[in-house]
Amino acid sequence: MFDITHYFDWENIPAVLGDVSETHFSGFYIDVDDNTWIKTKPVTILELFRVADELDKNTFEATFGVIGKDLPSLPEWTGTFGDIGKLPPLSKPS
Repeated sequence: MFDITHYFDWENIPAVLGDVSETHFSGFYIDVDDNTWIKTKPVTILELFRVADELDKNTFEATFGVIGKDLPSLPEWTGTFGDIGKLPPLSKPS
């Protein structure tokens, strides 16, 4: 399940956020090198709200195109909630 709730123009990169359950959300943005959707990390979500321009659906589609037609279809959302990728090892207390 991925229901889009927010559309963004992130420095000319399309990005979307949405609900993945009743209590959690995630998002995707386009990788400009290979035109595929990349799953956001929590820091990316913060960045979108901080610096990207939030758009309504019509403006997003007029700017970037329709997802699944002009843009690639969104991938199936998979993963764990709070999936932030690899973290550095914790240092041992002195």
